[in-house]
Amino acid sequence: MTTRPTPPATGPYAEAHWTGTAWTVRLNPAGQAFLTDWVSAHGTGLGLVCSKMKKLWATLRNLGVSFDDAESLCLVAQVSALCTYDPSRAKFSTYIFRALSFAIRKEITRQVKLASRTTHGGEALEHLTSTDPEPDLSDNEGDTRAAKWLLNQLAPTHSKCLALSLGIGCSPVPIHEIGERFGVSKNRAAGICKEALGKLQELCGAKA
Repeated sequence: MTTRPTPPATGPYAEAHWTGTAWTVRLNPAGQAFLTDWVSAHGTGLGLVCSKMKKLWATLRNLGVSFDDAESLCLVAQVSALCTYDPSRAKFSTYIFRALSFAIRKEITRQVKLASRTTHGGEALEHLTSTDPEPDLSDNEGDTRAAKWLLNQLAPTHSKCLALSLGIGCSPVPIHEIGERFGVSKNRAAGICKEALGKLQELCGAKA
């Protein structure tokens, strides 16, 4: 007899259900009521992304993600966050900000991965050098490696600035700090990142 795996951790607004083959997590009645009140007061989370994460939002749009898809992404992120939210540890506004930021960054790396596959005619990154193993595009680590590979097709300065700015393979770095690292002004650093994103779009064939 197969041993049932340990159920996933949930907060007070969600509960785990065994389907017979796997665990699923869903909001309980209290969680559904909380989410309804939150969305009524604050929306799907897209407004927060547009106002507080302008750089990430611009990148997401430049990679071709529609408003409807972005709104759905934000709503799913809010539901997922509420499933593990512990009100004794932080305000939900703080918790959801982190969850939305993570979801947007993950979607950006996914879009870069998809663009890289399209660029190479559906064959995953066929032009990697022999010293670089082909990324496994089936997991999150593969997403990050694919994003890094595509960035490496840019000039070194453009690649490093954009990676630091978006937090690909590292924690996001403020634009003024990027400027300090490269010995240029904040505005010049922002310009380099914008140029890098444009070159990345050309490489991927992305439409703004």
